[in-house]
Amino acid sequence: MRPRCRRTTAGFSVVEALIAAAILLIIAIGILPLFIRSIANNSTAGELSQKVNQTDARLEEYYPYNVANALLSWGGTAALTTNNYYTLGVDRTAALGTAADQGWAGEGWVPDTTRGAILWQRTTRIRNFNISDMDNAALNDAGALPPSFPPTPLLGNADPVTVSLKEITVTLQSYGTGRMDAINSFNNMTFTNFKAF
Repeated sequence: MRPRCRRTTAGFSVVEALIAAAILLIIAIGILPLFIRSIANNSTAGELSQKVNQTDARLEEYYPYNVANALLSWGGTAALTTNNYYTLGVDRTAALGTAADQGWAGEGWVPDTTRGAILWQRTTRIRNFNISDMDNAALNDAGALPPSFPPTPLLGNADPVTVSLKEITVTLQSYGTGRMDAINSFNNMTFTNFKAF
């Protein structure tokens, strides 16, 4: 008679497979919040990039203008503040930029429902600073220093000068309180530029 050999079977038993699945499930549950947070961070980062681009584009609109331009010069007040709004359009299924009611509403538009939901509010403030009668008698009419040093005043040759400084501040923020959650409350953009004339 031959002795019986015990046959070994390859693979995992059902109990071993269940234990391995439970361990993997615990690990997956621990990692899942990281993926959810990563998706939220990517969405916020995308919106922040758009806000930076839109804020910087608004500042660049003012770069080519001189001091006499109506957008930079006005009478009465030392500061001019304007608001305009970025709307999503009444038809939310329309491709971005295809409908006239999507994008930035014109200056002076008052928020209502005619252009659909409002995504952003952009506030532009321009302030004037003037320094008048900078009469530097040490400079002659050509703006060159006299040959002596320290310079001696050249009486009668100095012209009064007016320096105009414009401060342009653009703030872009999410519109309304419904979107101001723990993330969006900190992603307002404010850029300031100074332009001297």
